[in-house]
Amino acid sequence: MAEGEEMKNLQEVEIKPEKKEKSEKLDYETKGFIIGGIIIIIILILLVVILSVVYALTLRELSKPYSMNVVSGPWAKLPGSSRPTSYHLDLTVNMDPHYDFTGNICINFTQLTGDCYYIVLNSDQLDIGTIQLELSDGVSDDDVPAYLSHQLDEDSQFLTILFDSALKRNVMYTLCVEYSGQMSETGAGFYRVDRQTYTGDVYTVAGTQFQAAYARRAFPCFDEPEYKSTFTITVNHDPAYIALSNMPVVLTEQTEGGYQSDTFDITPSMSTYLVSFFIGDYTNKSVISNNITYTVWAAEGDIECSDYALTIAPTIMEFYGEYFNYNYTLTDVQNLAIPKTLFSAMENWGLVNYKPTSLLYCNTTDTWVSLRKTTISISHEYVHMWMGNLVTSDWWDEIWLHESFTTFISLKGCQSAAADEFYWEDYFLLNAMWDLNQDALAAVMPFRSNNIQYQDELFTVFKGVIYSEGSLIVRMLENFLGEDIFQQ
Repeated sequence: MAEGEEMKNLQEVEIKPEKKEKSEKLDYETKGFIIGGIIIIIILILLVVILSVVYALTLRELSKPYSMNVVSGPWAKLPGSSRPTSYHLDLTVNMDPHYDFTGNICINFTQLTGDCYYIVLNSDQLDIGTIQLELSDGVSDDDVPAYLSHQLDEDSQFLTILFDSALKRNVMYTLCVEYSGQMSETGAGFYRVDRQTYTGDVYTVAGTQFQAAYARRAFPCFDEPEYKSTFTITVNHDPAYIALSNMPVVLTEQTEGGYQSDTFDITPSMSTYLVSFFIGDYTNKSVISNNITYTVWAAEGDIECSDYALTIAPTIMEFYGEYFNYNYTLTDVQNLAIPKTLFSAMENWGLVNYKPTSLLYCNTTDTWVSLRKTTISISHEYVHMWMGNLVTSDWWDEIWLHESFTTFISLKGCQSAAADEFYWEDYFLLNAMWDLNQDALAAVMPFRSNNIQYQDELFTVFKGVIYSEGSLIVRMLENFLGEDIFQQ
């Protein structure tokens, strides 16, 4: 072989491994691209799957019944998704020795929002039993949501009731709730108390104090002042006692269990804090004036001290009818002497509660101070029949409008009934001195409460300053406008 050919063959031999190495390198790079592409595709697929799962879970979360956690916490105000129009309360009361009660409350309400799987009420210290929902017109409908479950948040006192499908907007439903509870001994809610009379006898009675937010301790409800409704109340009780409520009795029956069942007439549309009922061994005295019956209910040993109240009550009520140019809307005014209420008196529409010392006056034992106290108490509560009951602020931060104007105008009522006992200068001078002393304290408070949001703030609004300083400001307003213009 020639030398040139030999060299050529050697070069070919040397070149072939080189080509092989390059080919293998290209194969590795291609495989790397392929594997990387596969990994990217897998990642993209996994990402799509994850996003699909998240989306599906989100849709499921949005479509399932309302989460109860949303309405937990110390909040004071209800969500506002439903509005009641009427209540039907059937209450069975057991006095000595149990002092407990069972109830069935049926609430007609209009659903204000659509796609809502829940309703939120107020409830406190009640054991909730059977819950049922139906259409208010009584027509059977397979689409009516069925009850699923309920939960009570103790901080907010919200009772959230869940259904298996959404409530329909602008549809009226009837919600019925069975429940039970125990009477308290605190003077709040539905409570029992012993009353020792002027003659020394002791009576155990049961009564109510629902302002500001205690109706929820007697029955589940929309326990805010803006939710006005009518109330039809039936009280089943031992026949040895009498039962009272806001309206007169329209039906009395004897039940199989030995109870007496008293059904009361339907109330005007009013807030829950004005609902009232009473069970006890009381007696009464009454007078009639201009087709309105004025009654004082008290224990047997106290009733003889009711004459003064019955003398001034018609005069004061008729004065206010003329002053507001709008007569009292009911046919009865029941005045109940019951101890241990949170306030000296409470303006429940048709059944006004007083501490005995704020209603009863015995001229043989009580002083001139007691006479003035009785006059002021009756006059103040009767103003509320217009300012508070008939016209109501929708939330408690405006309670000063009720109490400031009422305190001022109640002195006009006092003068109409006992002009010789009440002088503007004396009353307002005493209030002005008290207010100046309060305003000098580091803990001075405004008479208007702002932005009440939490449950524990509801009971801070009832402070003396809204009665005294507020009434002085209202008097300044009347002096500025003139009495006639102010009255209009």
